[in-house]
Amino acid sequence: MPALDPEPYRDKPCELLSADLPRSLGYTAPGTADISSRVSTLFTGQGCAWISGAKTIQIQILLKNQDPNLPGITKTFLQRDRGVLAYADPTEASGYQAAFADLTDERARGNCAVIVALSSDESAVTRASGYNNAQDSCDTAKQLAEAMIKTLQGS
Repeated sequence: MPALDPEPYRDKPCELLSADLPRSLGYTAPGTADISSRVSTLFTGQGCAWISGAKTIQIQILLKNQDPNLPGITKTFLQRDRGVLAYADPTEASGYQAAFADLTDERARGNCAVIVALSSDESAVTRASGYNNAQDSCDTAKQLAEAMIKTLQGS
């Protein structure tokens, strides 16, 4: 798959999703971007969150991977093997390497995250929280990842 460049969206991460998708999922308020907090600039990367009652969807461009020995989301599986992540289950999103992965496994409680390799040194995370169950939240997180990829592909 061709590498995707998220750099143009670092200052506007909410634009990684068309306004129609959050609306179709019941999110009527616009997304709230976090592009300059200390956490986003030093640790996690820029992101956007949409909130509707107890439900939240998020998208986040992770900080650039600085280790050429751990391309794509290789580091995700290494972190799982070292016990840093509670789980990292391989999947794909629109043909791109991905994994359902998080620090704690709260999928049964309706919280799920997908990390997607956009290139050898760029990745992003999508998350759905407050959903009914693992299937509902993981399907939503994957839907967000695929929509983000479509935006990055320019279509």
